[in-house]
Amino acid sequence: TTTTKQQHTLTSFTSHFFSSHRTLAGVLSKLTLLPLETVKKRLQVQGFEVARQEFGRTVAYSGMLHCIALIYKLEGLRGFFKGGAISLLKSAAVTAVTFVVYDFVLDTLPSLIPDDDDSK
Repeated sequence: TTTTKQQHTLTSFTSHFFSSHRTLAGVLSKLTLLPLETVKKRLQVQGFEVARQEFGRTVAYSGMLHCIALIYKLEGLRGFFKGGAISLLKSAAVTAVTFVVYDFVLDTLPSLIPDDDDSK
């Protein structure tokens, strides 16, 4: 029965990992937040212009709205999604693993807790 249980766990793990609706949820949430994340990152690296000169143009922003306006003006909508493909792949993997672990814990935890009848 241990082998059967292990096979069930492996099958459950595989089916949960490749479950498209969970991966899609992670990708959509990341895609929705990606423009704000881009703005946040650009504001965070401000002040390191000398170290970043070899990477190309450096821009100084006076705040969040100024950053949004300059990204749109200089790079268009695509500027908000730079690096997005890698970020989306990472998000899909992380979301899938998170749901797999969550479901595994939900499936396993009840078997680890003794019944009240067993303790008597």
